Amino acid sequence: MNIEPLPLEAQFQVSQLERYLQQHPECSSRMAIINYKHLLRLIQKYKSLYKKYELVQSEYSEFLEILNQICDGDFRLENPDI
Repeated sequence: MNIEPLPLEAQFQVSQLERYLQQHPECSSRMAIINYKHLLRLIQKYKSLYKKYELVQSEYSEFLEILNQICDGDFRLENPDI
């Protein structure tokens, strides 16, 4: 996996956090647990959004197939009275 480097602003925030944790080591475990919970929530949200994305991609592909059939003149309505 190719991970892009953090922007300068984020690098600055990381260095601030590192300094804070060095000065307050008692906060490290609490912050780690809180951030881990947030990460798990983000992963769940990502998976949910990815499932929706795959559904949209599938429906879009089906739409394109129908559109191509219409453009090629191969599409026939099941009920010609419509």
